[in-house]
Amino acid sequence: MLDAFSRAVVAADSKTACIGAEEISALKGFIADGNKRLDAV
Repeated sequence: MLDAFSRAVVAADSKTACIGAEEISALKGFIADGNKRLDAV
């Protein structure tokens, strides 16, 4: 099972492209959501 970062890298690799701005933005959102959950605990 891959985490969000690994999935982004594998997807970019399969397209033979760099990770774009959309993927970076999605990963930043993923981190922000994780931080919210940690703050709640």
